[in-house]
Amino acid sequence: MWPSWFGLAFAGLCLGVGVAALLAWPRLQEVSPVEGAQAVPATAPIRLSFRTAMNHASVEASLTFEPSMEGDTTWAGTTLTFTPRSAWPSDAEIAVRLAAGARSARGLPLLLAREWNFRTGLPRVLYLYPFDGPAELYLRTLDDSKATRLTQTPFGIQEANVGRYGTGITYLAKRADGGSDLHTLDLISGEDRLVYACEVQVLCRAPVLSPDGSRIALEQASLDPGVNSPTLGRSRVWVVPTLSGTPYAIGDAEHVTSLPVWAPDGRLAYHDATLGALVVLDPRDGAAAEPSAFLADDLGAPAAWAPDSRSLVFPEIALLPETQIGAEENGESSLPVFYSHLLRGEVPSAVITDLSQPSAELVEDASPAFSPDGRWLAFARKHLEPQAWTPGRQLWIMSPDGDQARALTDAPMMNHSALDWRADSQALLFMRFNTASPHEPPEIWWLELPGAEAHLLVVGGYLPQWIP
Repeated sequence: MWPSWFGLAFAGLCLGVGVAALLAWPRLQEVSPVEGAQAVPATAPIRLSFRTAMNHASVEASLTFEPSMEGDTTWAGTTLTFTPRSAWPSDAEIAVRLAAGARSARGLPLLLAREWNFRTGLPRVLYLYPFDGPAELYLRTLDDSKATRLTQTPFGIQEANVGRYGTGITYLAKRADGGSDLHTLDLISGEDRLVYACEVQVLCRAPVLSPDGSRIALEQASLDPGVNSPTLGRSRVWVVPTLSGTPYAIGDAEHVTSLPVWAPDGRLAYHDATLGALVVLDPRDGAAAEPSAFLADDLGAPAAWAPDSRSLVFPEIALLPETQIGAEENGESSLPVFYSHLLRGEVPSAVITDLSQPSAELVEDASPAFSPDGRWLAFARKHLEPQAWTPGRQLWIMSPDGDQARALTDAPMMNHSALDWRADSQALLFMRFNTASPHEPPEIWWLELPGAEAHLLVVGGYLPQWIP
């Protein structure tokens, strides 16, 4: 009997040790983009998820790409994310290889190499269409007149935002009760998820996806009873986790806040109308996050982060000094009383530089947009002097310090807005409409630098954004 019991016990022990060793042995469980993925955005990060904790340096040394690519690696638990520093080639096959021998945190080696391929797509444009009815999201390439419809909602889409790397979209879908639902759409997997149902009698707007895709910042404003229709009440900025967690408001509960915008490094800026300032904080610290910078800003128009996350550019309104206003014979001013300039605020020092001042002209500047390489700042400008005034804002670019300003368009009746740079910093996307004929549909155009040759892309679409 003893030998039999001893043999069974020994066999059980060996089995247990074997199972434990098998469970402890490192294995690559999931990758993104997956094997064979097509039309992947050219700025897409690569993610590798392991079963067990890994030796970070060992894994990073074992990871290679064809074509080769420089990038930055970050870890979240057992998941490695490789973010390329420049875009992958467009419409190209990308090979990813993880060599055998990468070690776990316990020193156990990865026994088998893993290699997979995916294919990037051509640059595409996302937009809402049509402008005069329930709108849906559409995609199209620059050389193809056929558009691909991405969404099919019962009541249309209110607005949408493309994430920093072009792999995900967040959008607000309208509901029958007048409210909206917040969704995310993964452009690699095609998965469309309801993330947050905005409350009834609350208007949600301005959703923006964080660089890592883990959070969405948006405005929520109460709809208060009115005589004929609800009136818009106080707005606050909220942060909604995309996968798990409870949504939370940020900033002072008594303040009116709006216009959230993510920095590339994951911080968030928003406008606080009560303070008259842009506020910067890190929402990863939760609802109790403390502001790290304040930039004086009374206007409260959309701002743009520099690619290095060290400064924000935003338009600010100012009053023209009486000595400059001048007067006509009838006593009325020949010049406007107000103008707006683009200001650059350093973070966290709050040092302000007037970028519009070098023009030495009376202008109204708005809609700043940094090129991804940080070399240029696109914006919309209107001259305010009577001899140079135009009904519409024109498209301009300048260097980030305010020098080398030049116009890219010359269509006085057209107003240019919704500026967005392509990932290679060589092309600009924009929307325009005819100020003399408001009933005409808006148009989506794009132009290539340095020649600035403009091309009409869509008639009747609006709010365009690049998908790399």
